[in-house]
Amino acid sequence: MPPRHPDPRLHLHQGPIDLVIEAFADDVAVVDAAYAAARARFADILTVLVSELPLLRTPLGVEPPPLAGPVARRMLAACWPHRDVFITPMAAVAGSVADEVLAAMVAGVDLRRAYVNNGGDIAIHLAPGESFRVGLAGIEDAALHGTLDLRAEDAARGVATSGWRGRSLSLGVADAVTVVAPNAASADAAATLVANAVNVDHRSIERRPARDLRDDTDLGDLPVTVAVGSLPEDAVSCEGTGHGRSRADPRGLPAARRGSAHRRRRGGQARPGFDRPSQRRNARMSTSTAAPSALAPVEVRKVCTIIEEAFHDGGPPSSTPRRKGAVVAVIRNPFAGRYVETIEPFMEALKPLGLEMAKRLLAALGGDPKRIESYGKGTIVGVNGEHEHGAFWHVPGGYAMREALGGAKAIVPSTTKLASAGARLDVPLHHINAAYVRSHFDAMEVGVSDGPRPDELALILVMADGPRVHARMGGLKAADISIWDGQR
Repeated sequence: MPPRHPDPRLHLHQGPIDLVIEAFADDVAVVDAAYAAARARFADILTVLVSELPLLRTPLGVEPPPLAGPVARRMLAACWPHRDVFITPMAAVAGSVADEVLAAMVAGVDLRRAYVNNGGDIAIHLAPGESFRVGLAGIEDAALHGTLDLRAEDAARGVATSGWRGRSLSLGVADAVTVVAPNAASADAAATLVANAVNVDHRSIERRPARDLRDDTDLGDLPVTVAVGSLPEDAVSCEGTGHGRSRADPRGLPAARRGSAHRRRRGGQARPGFDRPSQRRNARMSTSTAAPSALAPVEVRKVCTIIEEAFHDGGPPSSTPRRKGAVVAVIRNPFAGRYVETIEPFMEALKPLGLEMAKRLLAALGGDPKRIESYGKGTIVGVNGEHEHGAFWHVPGGYAMREALGGAKAIVPSTTKLASAGARLDVPLHHINAAYVRSHFDAMEVGVSDGPRPDELALILVMADGPRVHARMGGLKAADISIWDGQR
């Protein structure tokens, strides 16, 4: 059993931000380092956010606002896919802060598990083989009404709750809606939207303009819920939760599992834990909607997976083939046909897609991350885009494969080009832990017959489970990697 840290939880508070943090590692010194990183990152978060408040409180429109701070960019990335309805980046502020602090904690240290809980919006880190249990607690009685188990192999790394009884204003009548998503920022934005959509008109519901309740609200004069009396069963089970489903499913909110609209006056919020028995929630209290796919935060037209097995290349055949595979997602390019100055936030929006693609490809290659030895990525940009749009994939593609493979060391090689539908791309590969391993220098030609169309992007990930079939050109061998700096 790993040693228990003498101060197992770290509490950070400034203004409206209140974080409860806990990390687990085999070495107490590693937890100390993670907590020090959290304190350092937390120091200026509120100050930087306040400097951009006017933009953060502005409803999203055709062009993304020119936000500069890292937390603000996370907020924008989480909310941007849902700009067809009223939403401001503030819908994801709590989850984005949690994500940012967690990212600082896990950078460069080997944590088994960690969470950052920002008032019930939780960012979670899980190393391979680890799991995490989230309790769903009541608002009025603080009792545990159920639990949700998250595993390292799941896409979910964020949990958030929203509703009219919570600390934020809501347009709907849900006591609480809990959403699970690839990150806390996406869960926060999704929970806000679903809670707003769970709505009915009834004389027992009291609403007031948001501005009358809070001078600093981003909701202006929109009517927000301040009281909900007893509602008839048909209003809750049909009309209200139906609106919530319509908000969740067609838009494809980035959730691995969606939470619920609660009946009458009971509600809840998520709280982390590792030791309580799992319970099923009362079906009369809640309804849930399943996520269509973690590919949904962006507009995906098609996904293709390609696997090849090579037994020989003119030399002695092998009894075990070398396997190489690619996954391609063809998506709409939201910036095609026009020049937009601020496009970097779209990289954050692509991370859930990248993680889902990496897991699909890994599963197609057998499912064991320890067998993958090389990787690469690439982008084909449709002709109405610009070459710079290929760079959208640099961070999400690399992040996704490192996450799926459990922390590979080497930079992920990449290439991109502007081309018409049917174009092929030679995607480079090298060793996942040392780019100088000569036997793994390789490429895979990848493409789809009908994409990318002019207003699309073809995003590509490639993995292989070994060196070139007859590699014999000397140089650094995989067995001789010693520096572990990503190069040698």
